[in-house]
Amino acid sequence: IIDSLDEIEQCLLCDLESLHDEFNEMHAEASSFYLQSYMEEFTPGFAQFSLAIESLSKQKHGALIVIQRRDEVEDFIQRGTNLHAKISAS
Repeated sequence: IIDSLDEIEQCLLCDLESLHDEFNEMHAEASSFYLQSYMEEFTPGFAQFSLAIESLSKQKHGALIVIQRRDEVEDFIQRGTNLHAKISAS
């Protein structure tokens, strides 16, 4: 990239944006892999769960999601409304 700075037709910002997009895609793939590795055993609807998280991310919405594994989580939950909601990506 540095060697191409003298070239008039070279767009350094375009190249950097392309690299940024590629790194974001790799980050998303790695995140999905680790999420699946750690959570699939404890989350029956993992595929829908993963799609729902992806949808929230694309909309730039956040969420606090607790998935109980081996240890009880009730002692850590202090406030909020338990929705008992089914996970859906729609």
